[in-house]
Amino acid sequence: MRLYNSILLRCPNYFFIPLRGRKYYINWRSHDQLTDYQNLTRGWPSVYEQWHSELKDSILPSEFQALDINRLPRHLRSRSKCKVEPFLPIEVEGTPLDYKRRLYALYGSSSLVDPSELFPTSRDIKYERLKESQFERPVMEVINEKKDEKEAFKLKVAQTMKNIQREMEKMPKLIEKLNSHQAALRENKILRESKNKELLEEARDRFGYRVDIRDEKFLKLKQEKFQEEIEDKKRIKRGKKSAQR
Repeated sequence: MRLYNSILLRCPNYFFIPLRGRKYYINWRSHDQLTDYQNLTRGWPSVYEQWHSELKDSILPSEFQALDINRLPRHLRSRSKCKVEPFLPIEVEGTPLDYKRRLYALYGSSSLVDPSELFPTSRDIKYERLKESQFERPVMEVINEKKDEKEAFKLKVAQTMKNIQREMEKMPKLIEKLNSHQAALRENKILRESKNKELLEEARDRFGYRVDIRDEKFLKLKQEKFQEEIEDKKRIKRGKKSAQR
């Protein structure tokens, strides 16, 4: 009460409305929750009173009324008595042929199926042959085709192995050629480095200080040396030609 008065003093426009659940009301009743204490005992009309009234109004004699212990309402009592047999025997007559074959395969002679009816008729055999000729290939044709595919695959593998063997025979020569080529590259690299060192020393002697490889003076000196080598080669060729004459 103090809390309620303090709320009213602080917030005069605040109205406290107490809320209560439906099960606190007398006439409230839920038909779905029959195990609820509020529904069974405090519901209206009382469930127990209904059961007693239905038991008194039943057609059973008084000495058998005590044996009616299912306590079902009148509109559900008829459901407790099964009037239709749940598992009816299947009549073999009039059933499809595939079902008869499956039934005989599972249960044999106890299925009461005549085995003579299960064999295909001449009409069925004719239809199957016609369908096979129109939509399916003969079995021997498929087998021969598979054999041809296997032979072609074997020939292809054999040809591939021959090519590999032929290339492997060339492998030593190719390795030797590669080694000689790499050796020549190494020699050229060493020769080029030695020439660069000689040119750097010559540039140092000419200019009086060390120059960079990318310097214009060094590049110009390198071009001059290259031209001199070309002229020397031409001079040697001319001397050989004059000697041959």
